[in-house]
Amino acid sequence: MNTRVLNFVGRLSQQGGIQTVVRQILRGLDTEEFDSHVCTIRSHSPDEELSALGQHHWHSLNINGPLKLWNHLLVIFHLRRLMTQVRPDVMHLHSGQAWYAFIAGIGLRIPYVLEMHYAPGSKQVSRAIDWIEQKTAKLPSVLTVVHSSEVEKRTFSFHQKPPARLLSMPLAINFSYYNECLIKPNEWHKKLSIPVNFVIVFCAARLVPVKNFRLFLDTARIVVNESPDAIFVIAGSGPDLASLQHHARQLAIADNVHWLGSIHGKELVDAYHAADIFLTTSDYEGFGLTLVEAMAAGKPVVSTAVGGTVDIVVDGETGRLCPAGDAKSLAAAVLELLNDPVKAKAWGQCGQERARARFDLPAFQAGFQSIYRQAAGRSGT
Repeated sequence: MNTRVLNFVGRLSQQGGIQTVVRQILRGLDTEEFDSHVCTIRSHSPDEELSALGQHHWHSLNINGPLKLWNHLLVIFHLRRLMTQVRPDVMHLHSGQAWYAFIAGIGLRIPYVLEMHYAPGSKQVSRAIDWIEQKTAKLPSVLTVVHSSEVEKRTFSFHQKPPARLLSMPLAINFSYYNECLIKPNEWHKKLSIPVNFVIVFCAARLVPVKNFRLFLDTARIVVNESPDAIFVIAGSGPDLASLQHHARQLAIADNVHWLGSIHGKELVDAYHAADIFLTTSDYEGFGLTLVEAMAAGKPVVSTAVGGTVDIVVDGETGRLCPAGDAKSLAAAVLELLNDPVKAKAWGQCGQERARARFDLPAFQAGFQSIYRQAAGRSGT
């Protein structure tokens, strides 16, 4: 009999770290061994391209409004009904949303895999949600998975007593997909009307406060003052777009900043290959998957030394790690690479080798299948 797995996630869009991880796992899941069910809170949309993810049973709670009290209750009610119908052998949950299933599943004796994307106490979710998820992680029916040394360390220390079962494994990408350069030289410059002799500093992320794009723009201003032929390209969408565009105008660098909106697939891979440097200025990263993608494309990276980024970037070998919130330090690192193309190329090549060796996808997908087997071996509480 196949192991029945129910994966619960907010949505399955092609932007966002959690969504990317879920989609990777689903693509590699052996549906001969696992009877795979996927439930989203939000309604499905055509641009999610679910058919490309393989043979799975798709469920949606179709709750699309603001997640306030009434909708929270609806999620719990409808999720419990689905859990009762599916009766999974193991349920895969993600931090920040796992609490719905923990409450909905009371008394159902379902084992859980809790994928911890945010460190406890990192303020990425409310204190109440943090408390519920950390308290439940101590139960023997919960197998907790973390992806970085920082999240592992803080998970152990947050409540002094660690989770009952904890595994650590880094996230991964399809290396060959990001490594393969299909774009012609200077084609991307022409597409964006950027002079071919200008250099491109690229970032891909949601436009939300934790990614701190104000710092990205402050860094860009310092760099542009020293190197006017630097263009900063941002791929991503989110609620901060208008305020960030206003900030760029206030800094008088609007002509040096390009906003691509949300891109994925070949268009995103082309952007990585067209860039000279990848720059991220986040205040917090549970892992930092875009850094791995940029490294796979052979690009040197400059990043704030926060969360999982310290496990990915080797300072002085694949890029630079800088203090959080320090625009001067970030700008100095970008200028260091712009002024030394030989070093930039060498660091990019070193990063590419590191991405291939440590963050390739097949081992990650096989690892999660092993985790499902292990978790399903114990009954819930």
